[in-house]
Order: sequence, then C-alpha cells, then structure tokens
Amino acid sequence: MNTNSSRNLGSIVYAVMLVPLEKFTLAHQRRVLKDNPQEITKKRVFYVGQTGLTAQQRYEQHRAGYKAGRKWVMYYGM
Repeated sequence: MNTNSSRNLGSIVYAVMLVPLEKFTLAHQRRVLKDNPQEITKKRVFYVGQTGLTAQQRYEQHRAGYKAGRKWVMYYGM
C-alpha cells in the first residue's frame, strides 16, 4: 500500500494569484467587487481553495478546466 498517496495526506488549503483586477472582464470585475465589498482595487486578487491533491496537481486541473467552477484560475491564473 502506498502511504504517500494524496488521499492519505488529508486536505490542504491553497491560493492562486490572479492577474490584476483591471484585466478581468467587466462582468467578472463586478462579481469580484460584489462578493468582496471591501476596497481591493489596489490589492492582489487570489483564488483560495481546498483539495486532497497536491497544490500543483490541483492547479493543473484548474488550468485544464477540470472541476473549475467559475473558471477564475483558468481565465486569470498567473
């Protein structure tokens, strides 16, 4: 039995830095500002998630569009 598999490691929280907000589409800018009403225009935008995989494996899934939800990382991940 492989005790180093990602299923045995539990889950991790990860963050992906996204491009600056002004590079988002207008609709996505509005969504980010609606969901985050605090002043963020001069701050970096991050996508935060939780996974049982390694952060690199999950990032690659996001970039490929697999289980990507609203596809923030696919569209705007750095």
